[in-house]
Amino acid sequence: MSKLGTCTGGLPSERIRRANLGRVLQAIHLRGSISRSELATQLALSPATASRAVHTLLELGYVQELKPEEREEAGRRKTPISIDGEHNMVLSVHIGILRTTIGLVSMTGEVAEKQTLDLRPDGALEAVKILLEKYVIEDQASSRIRGIGIATEVHTQADAGRLASMHEPISPRAAKAEISRHFPAYLVEAATIPTAAALAEFWLTQSPRPRTLLYLYVAALAGVALLIDGSPSLTGQPIAGSIDHIQVPEPTGMPCHCGRPACFAATAGNLGLIAKANSLINKRQPFSSLKEVLDAAAESPQLLALLNQRARNIAYVAGVLADIFGSEALIIGGDAAALVPEYLQAALAPHLRITTPSHRTAGPVSISPIDRDGPVLGPAALIIAKVLQDPACVHMTPTEQTSTA
Repeated sequence: MSKLGTCTGGLPSERIRRANLGRVLQAIHLRGSISRSELATQLALSPATASRAVHTLLELGYVQELKPEEREEAGRRKTPISIDGEHNMVLSVHIGILRTTIGLVSMTGEVAEKQTLDLRPDGALEAVKILLEKYVIEDQASSRIRGIGIATEVHTQADAGRLASMHEPISPRAAKAEISRHFPAYLVEAATIPTAAALAEFWLTQSPRPRTLLYLYVAALAGVALLIDGSPSLTGQPIAGSIDHIQVPEPTGMPCHCGRPACFAATAGNLGLIAKANSLINKRQPFSSLKEVLDAAAESPQLLALLNQRARNIAYVAGVLADIFGSEALIIGGDAAALVPEYLQAALAPHLRITTPSHRTAGPVSISPIDRDGPVLGPAALIIAKVLQDPACVHMTPTEQTSTA
């Protein structure tokens, strides 16, 4: 188990040592396996510095030595170093509007366990605490869990009022406080779902990793996250990252609670899309999920046109955001990526790059490769990112952290 405090200050030499430790761990994580000499060359470190960093990471339990391999050029044997995924796990909690997902994820991104529950946010935390207790009891013997990551649905205050009839929304801060109180021995991190998902894309899929990454999330609601050097930028305010009310060029006619006729979430979000589908198709049993709409679209030109309209609006908003932020990479995720990538690809065609409203060519746009496992990988990435950026700090106890300040 691990705990994270402020872990700031210290002598310059100590800060440099911690920075090198993070760089070495990130290089091992990115490459999968790499030798000490290769680490020294890649990171421009002296062989002694690279070896000391590897030795420290071995002591902390983050990495493992693999079976030595023969070097063809000189016959020397080199010992590859890799992340010890089996003994470095993260508990993951995703609290969405309609369901809650809990999982166990390795630091290398493998999903060991995953379960989805029909729990709305107002009843999720109590059930989550009971389920997490099982993992914590098991961890007392193995000590392999590095922390607990939590992601909650993004919303503005106005959206919270609109959704109050469905549930009582939970902010990341409130979720973190409650889980931390119940499991004080563990590092707990929480963020909005777009921020968590963006971290998963950056730390678990990107090679090489872009300096700036923009993540557009479209599910029940919509959100955006911007990462700079692997750290979230759009933070600090409750509404940071909410893009529900960007006006789109092809409104579906579904009214937004704010009173405007062309809000992005009302047009492209699952709730608005399902409502519009029900208004188009007179069914005895109304649509209740996006998947039901997708299945019916195969035989309904009206629904197919609605999905294509949605995809064009998503592509438009992606272009607006790319124009604002100018990121090196833009990834579209959420249900939009997990369930309807073919429509999105058509909307983004014929190029894999978006031309923004100012006619500037943005960075490459891609559909999330991990979104089916996004509900567990996103929250897990909150912990994984902390570990990779400062492994010595995460490993320290609160008392040790205070002493370094």
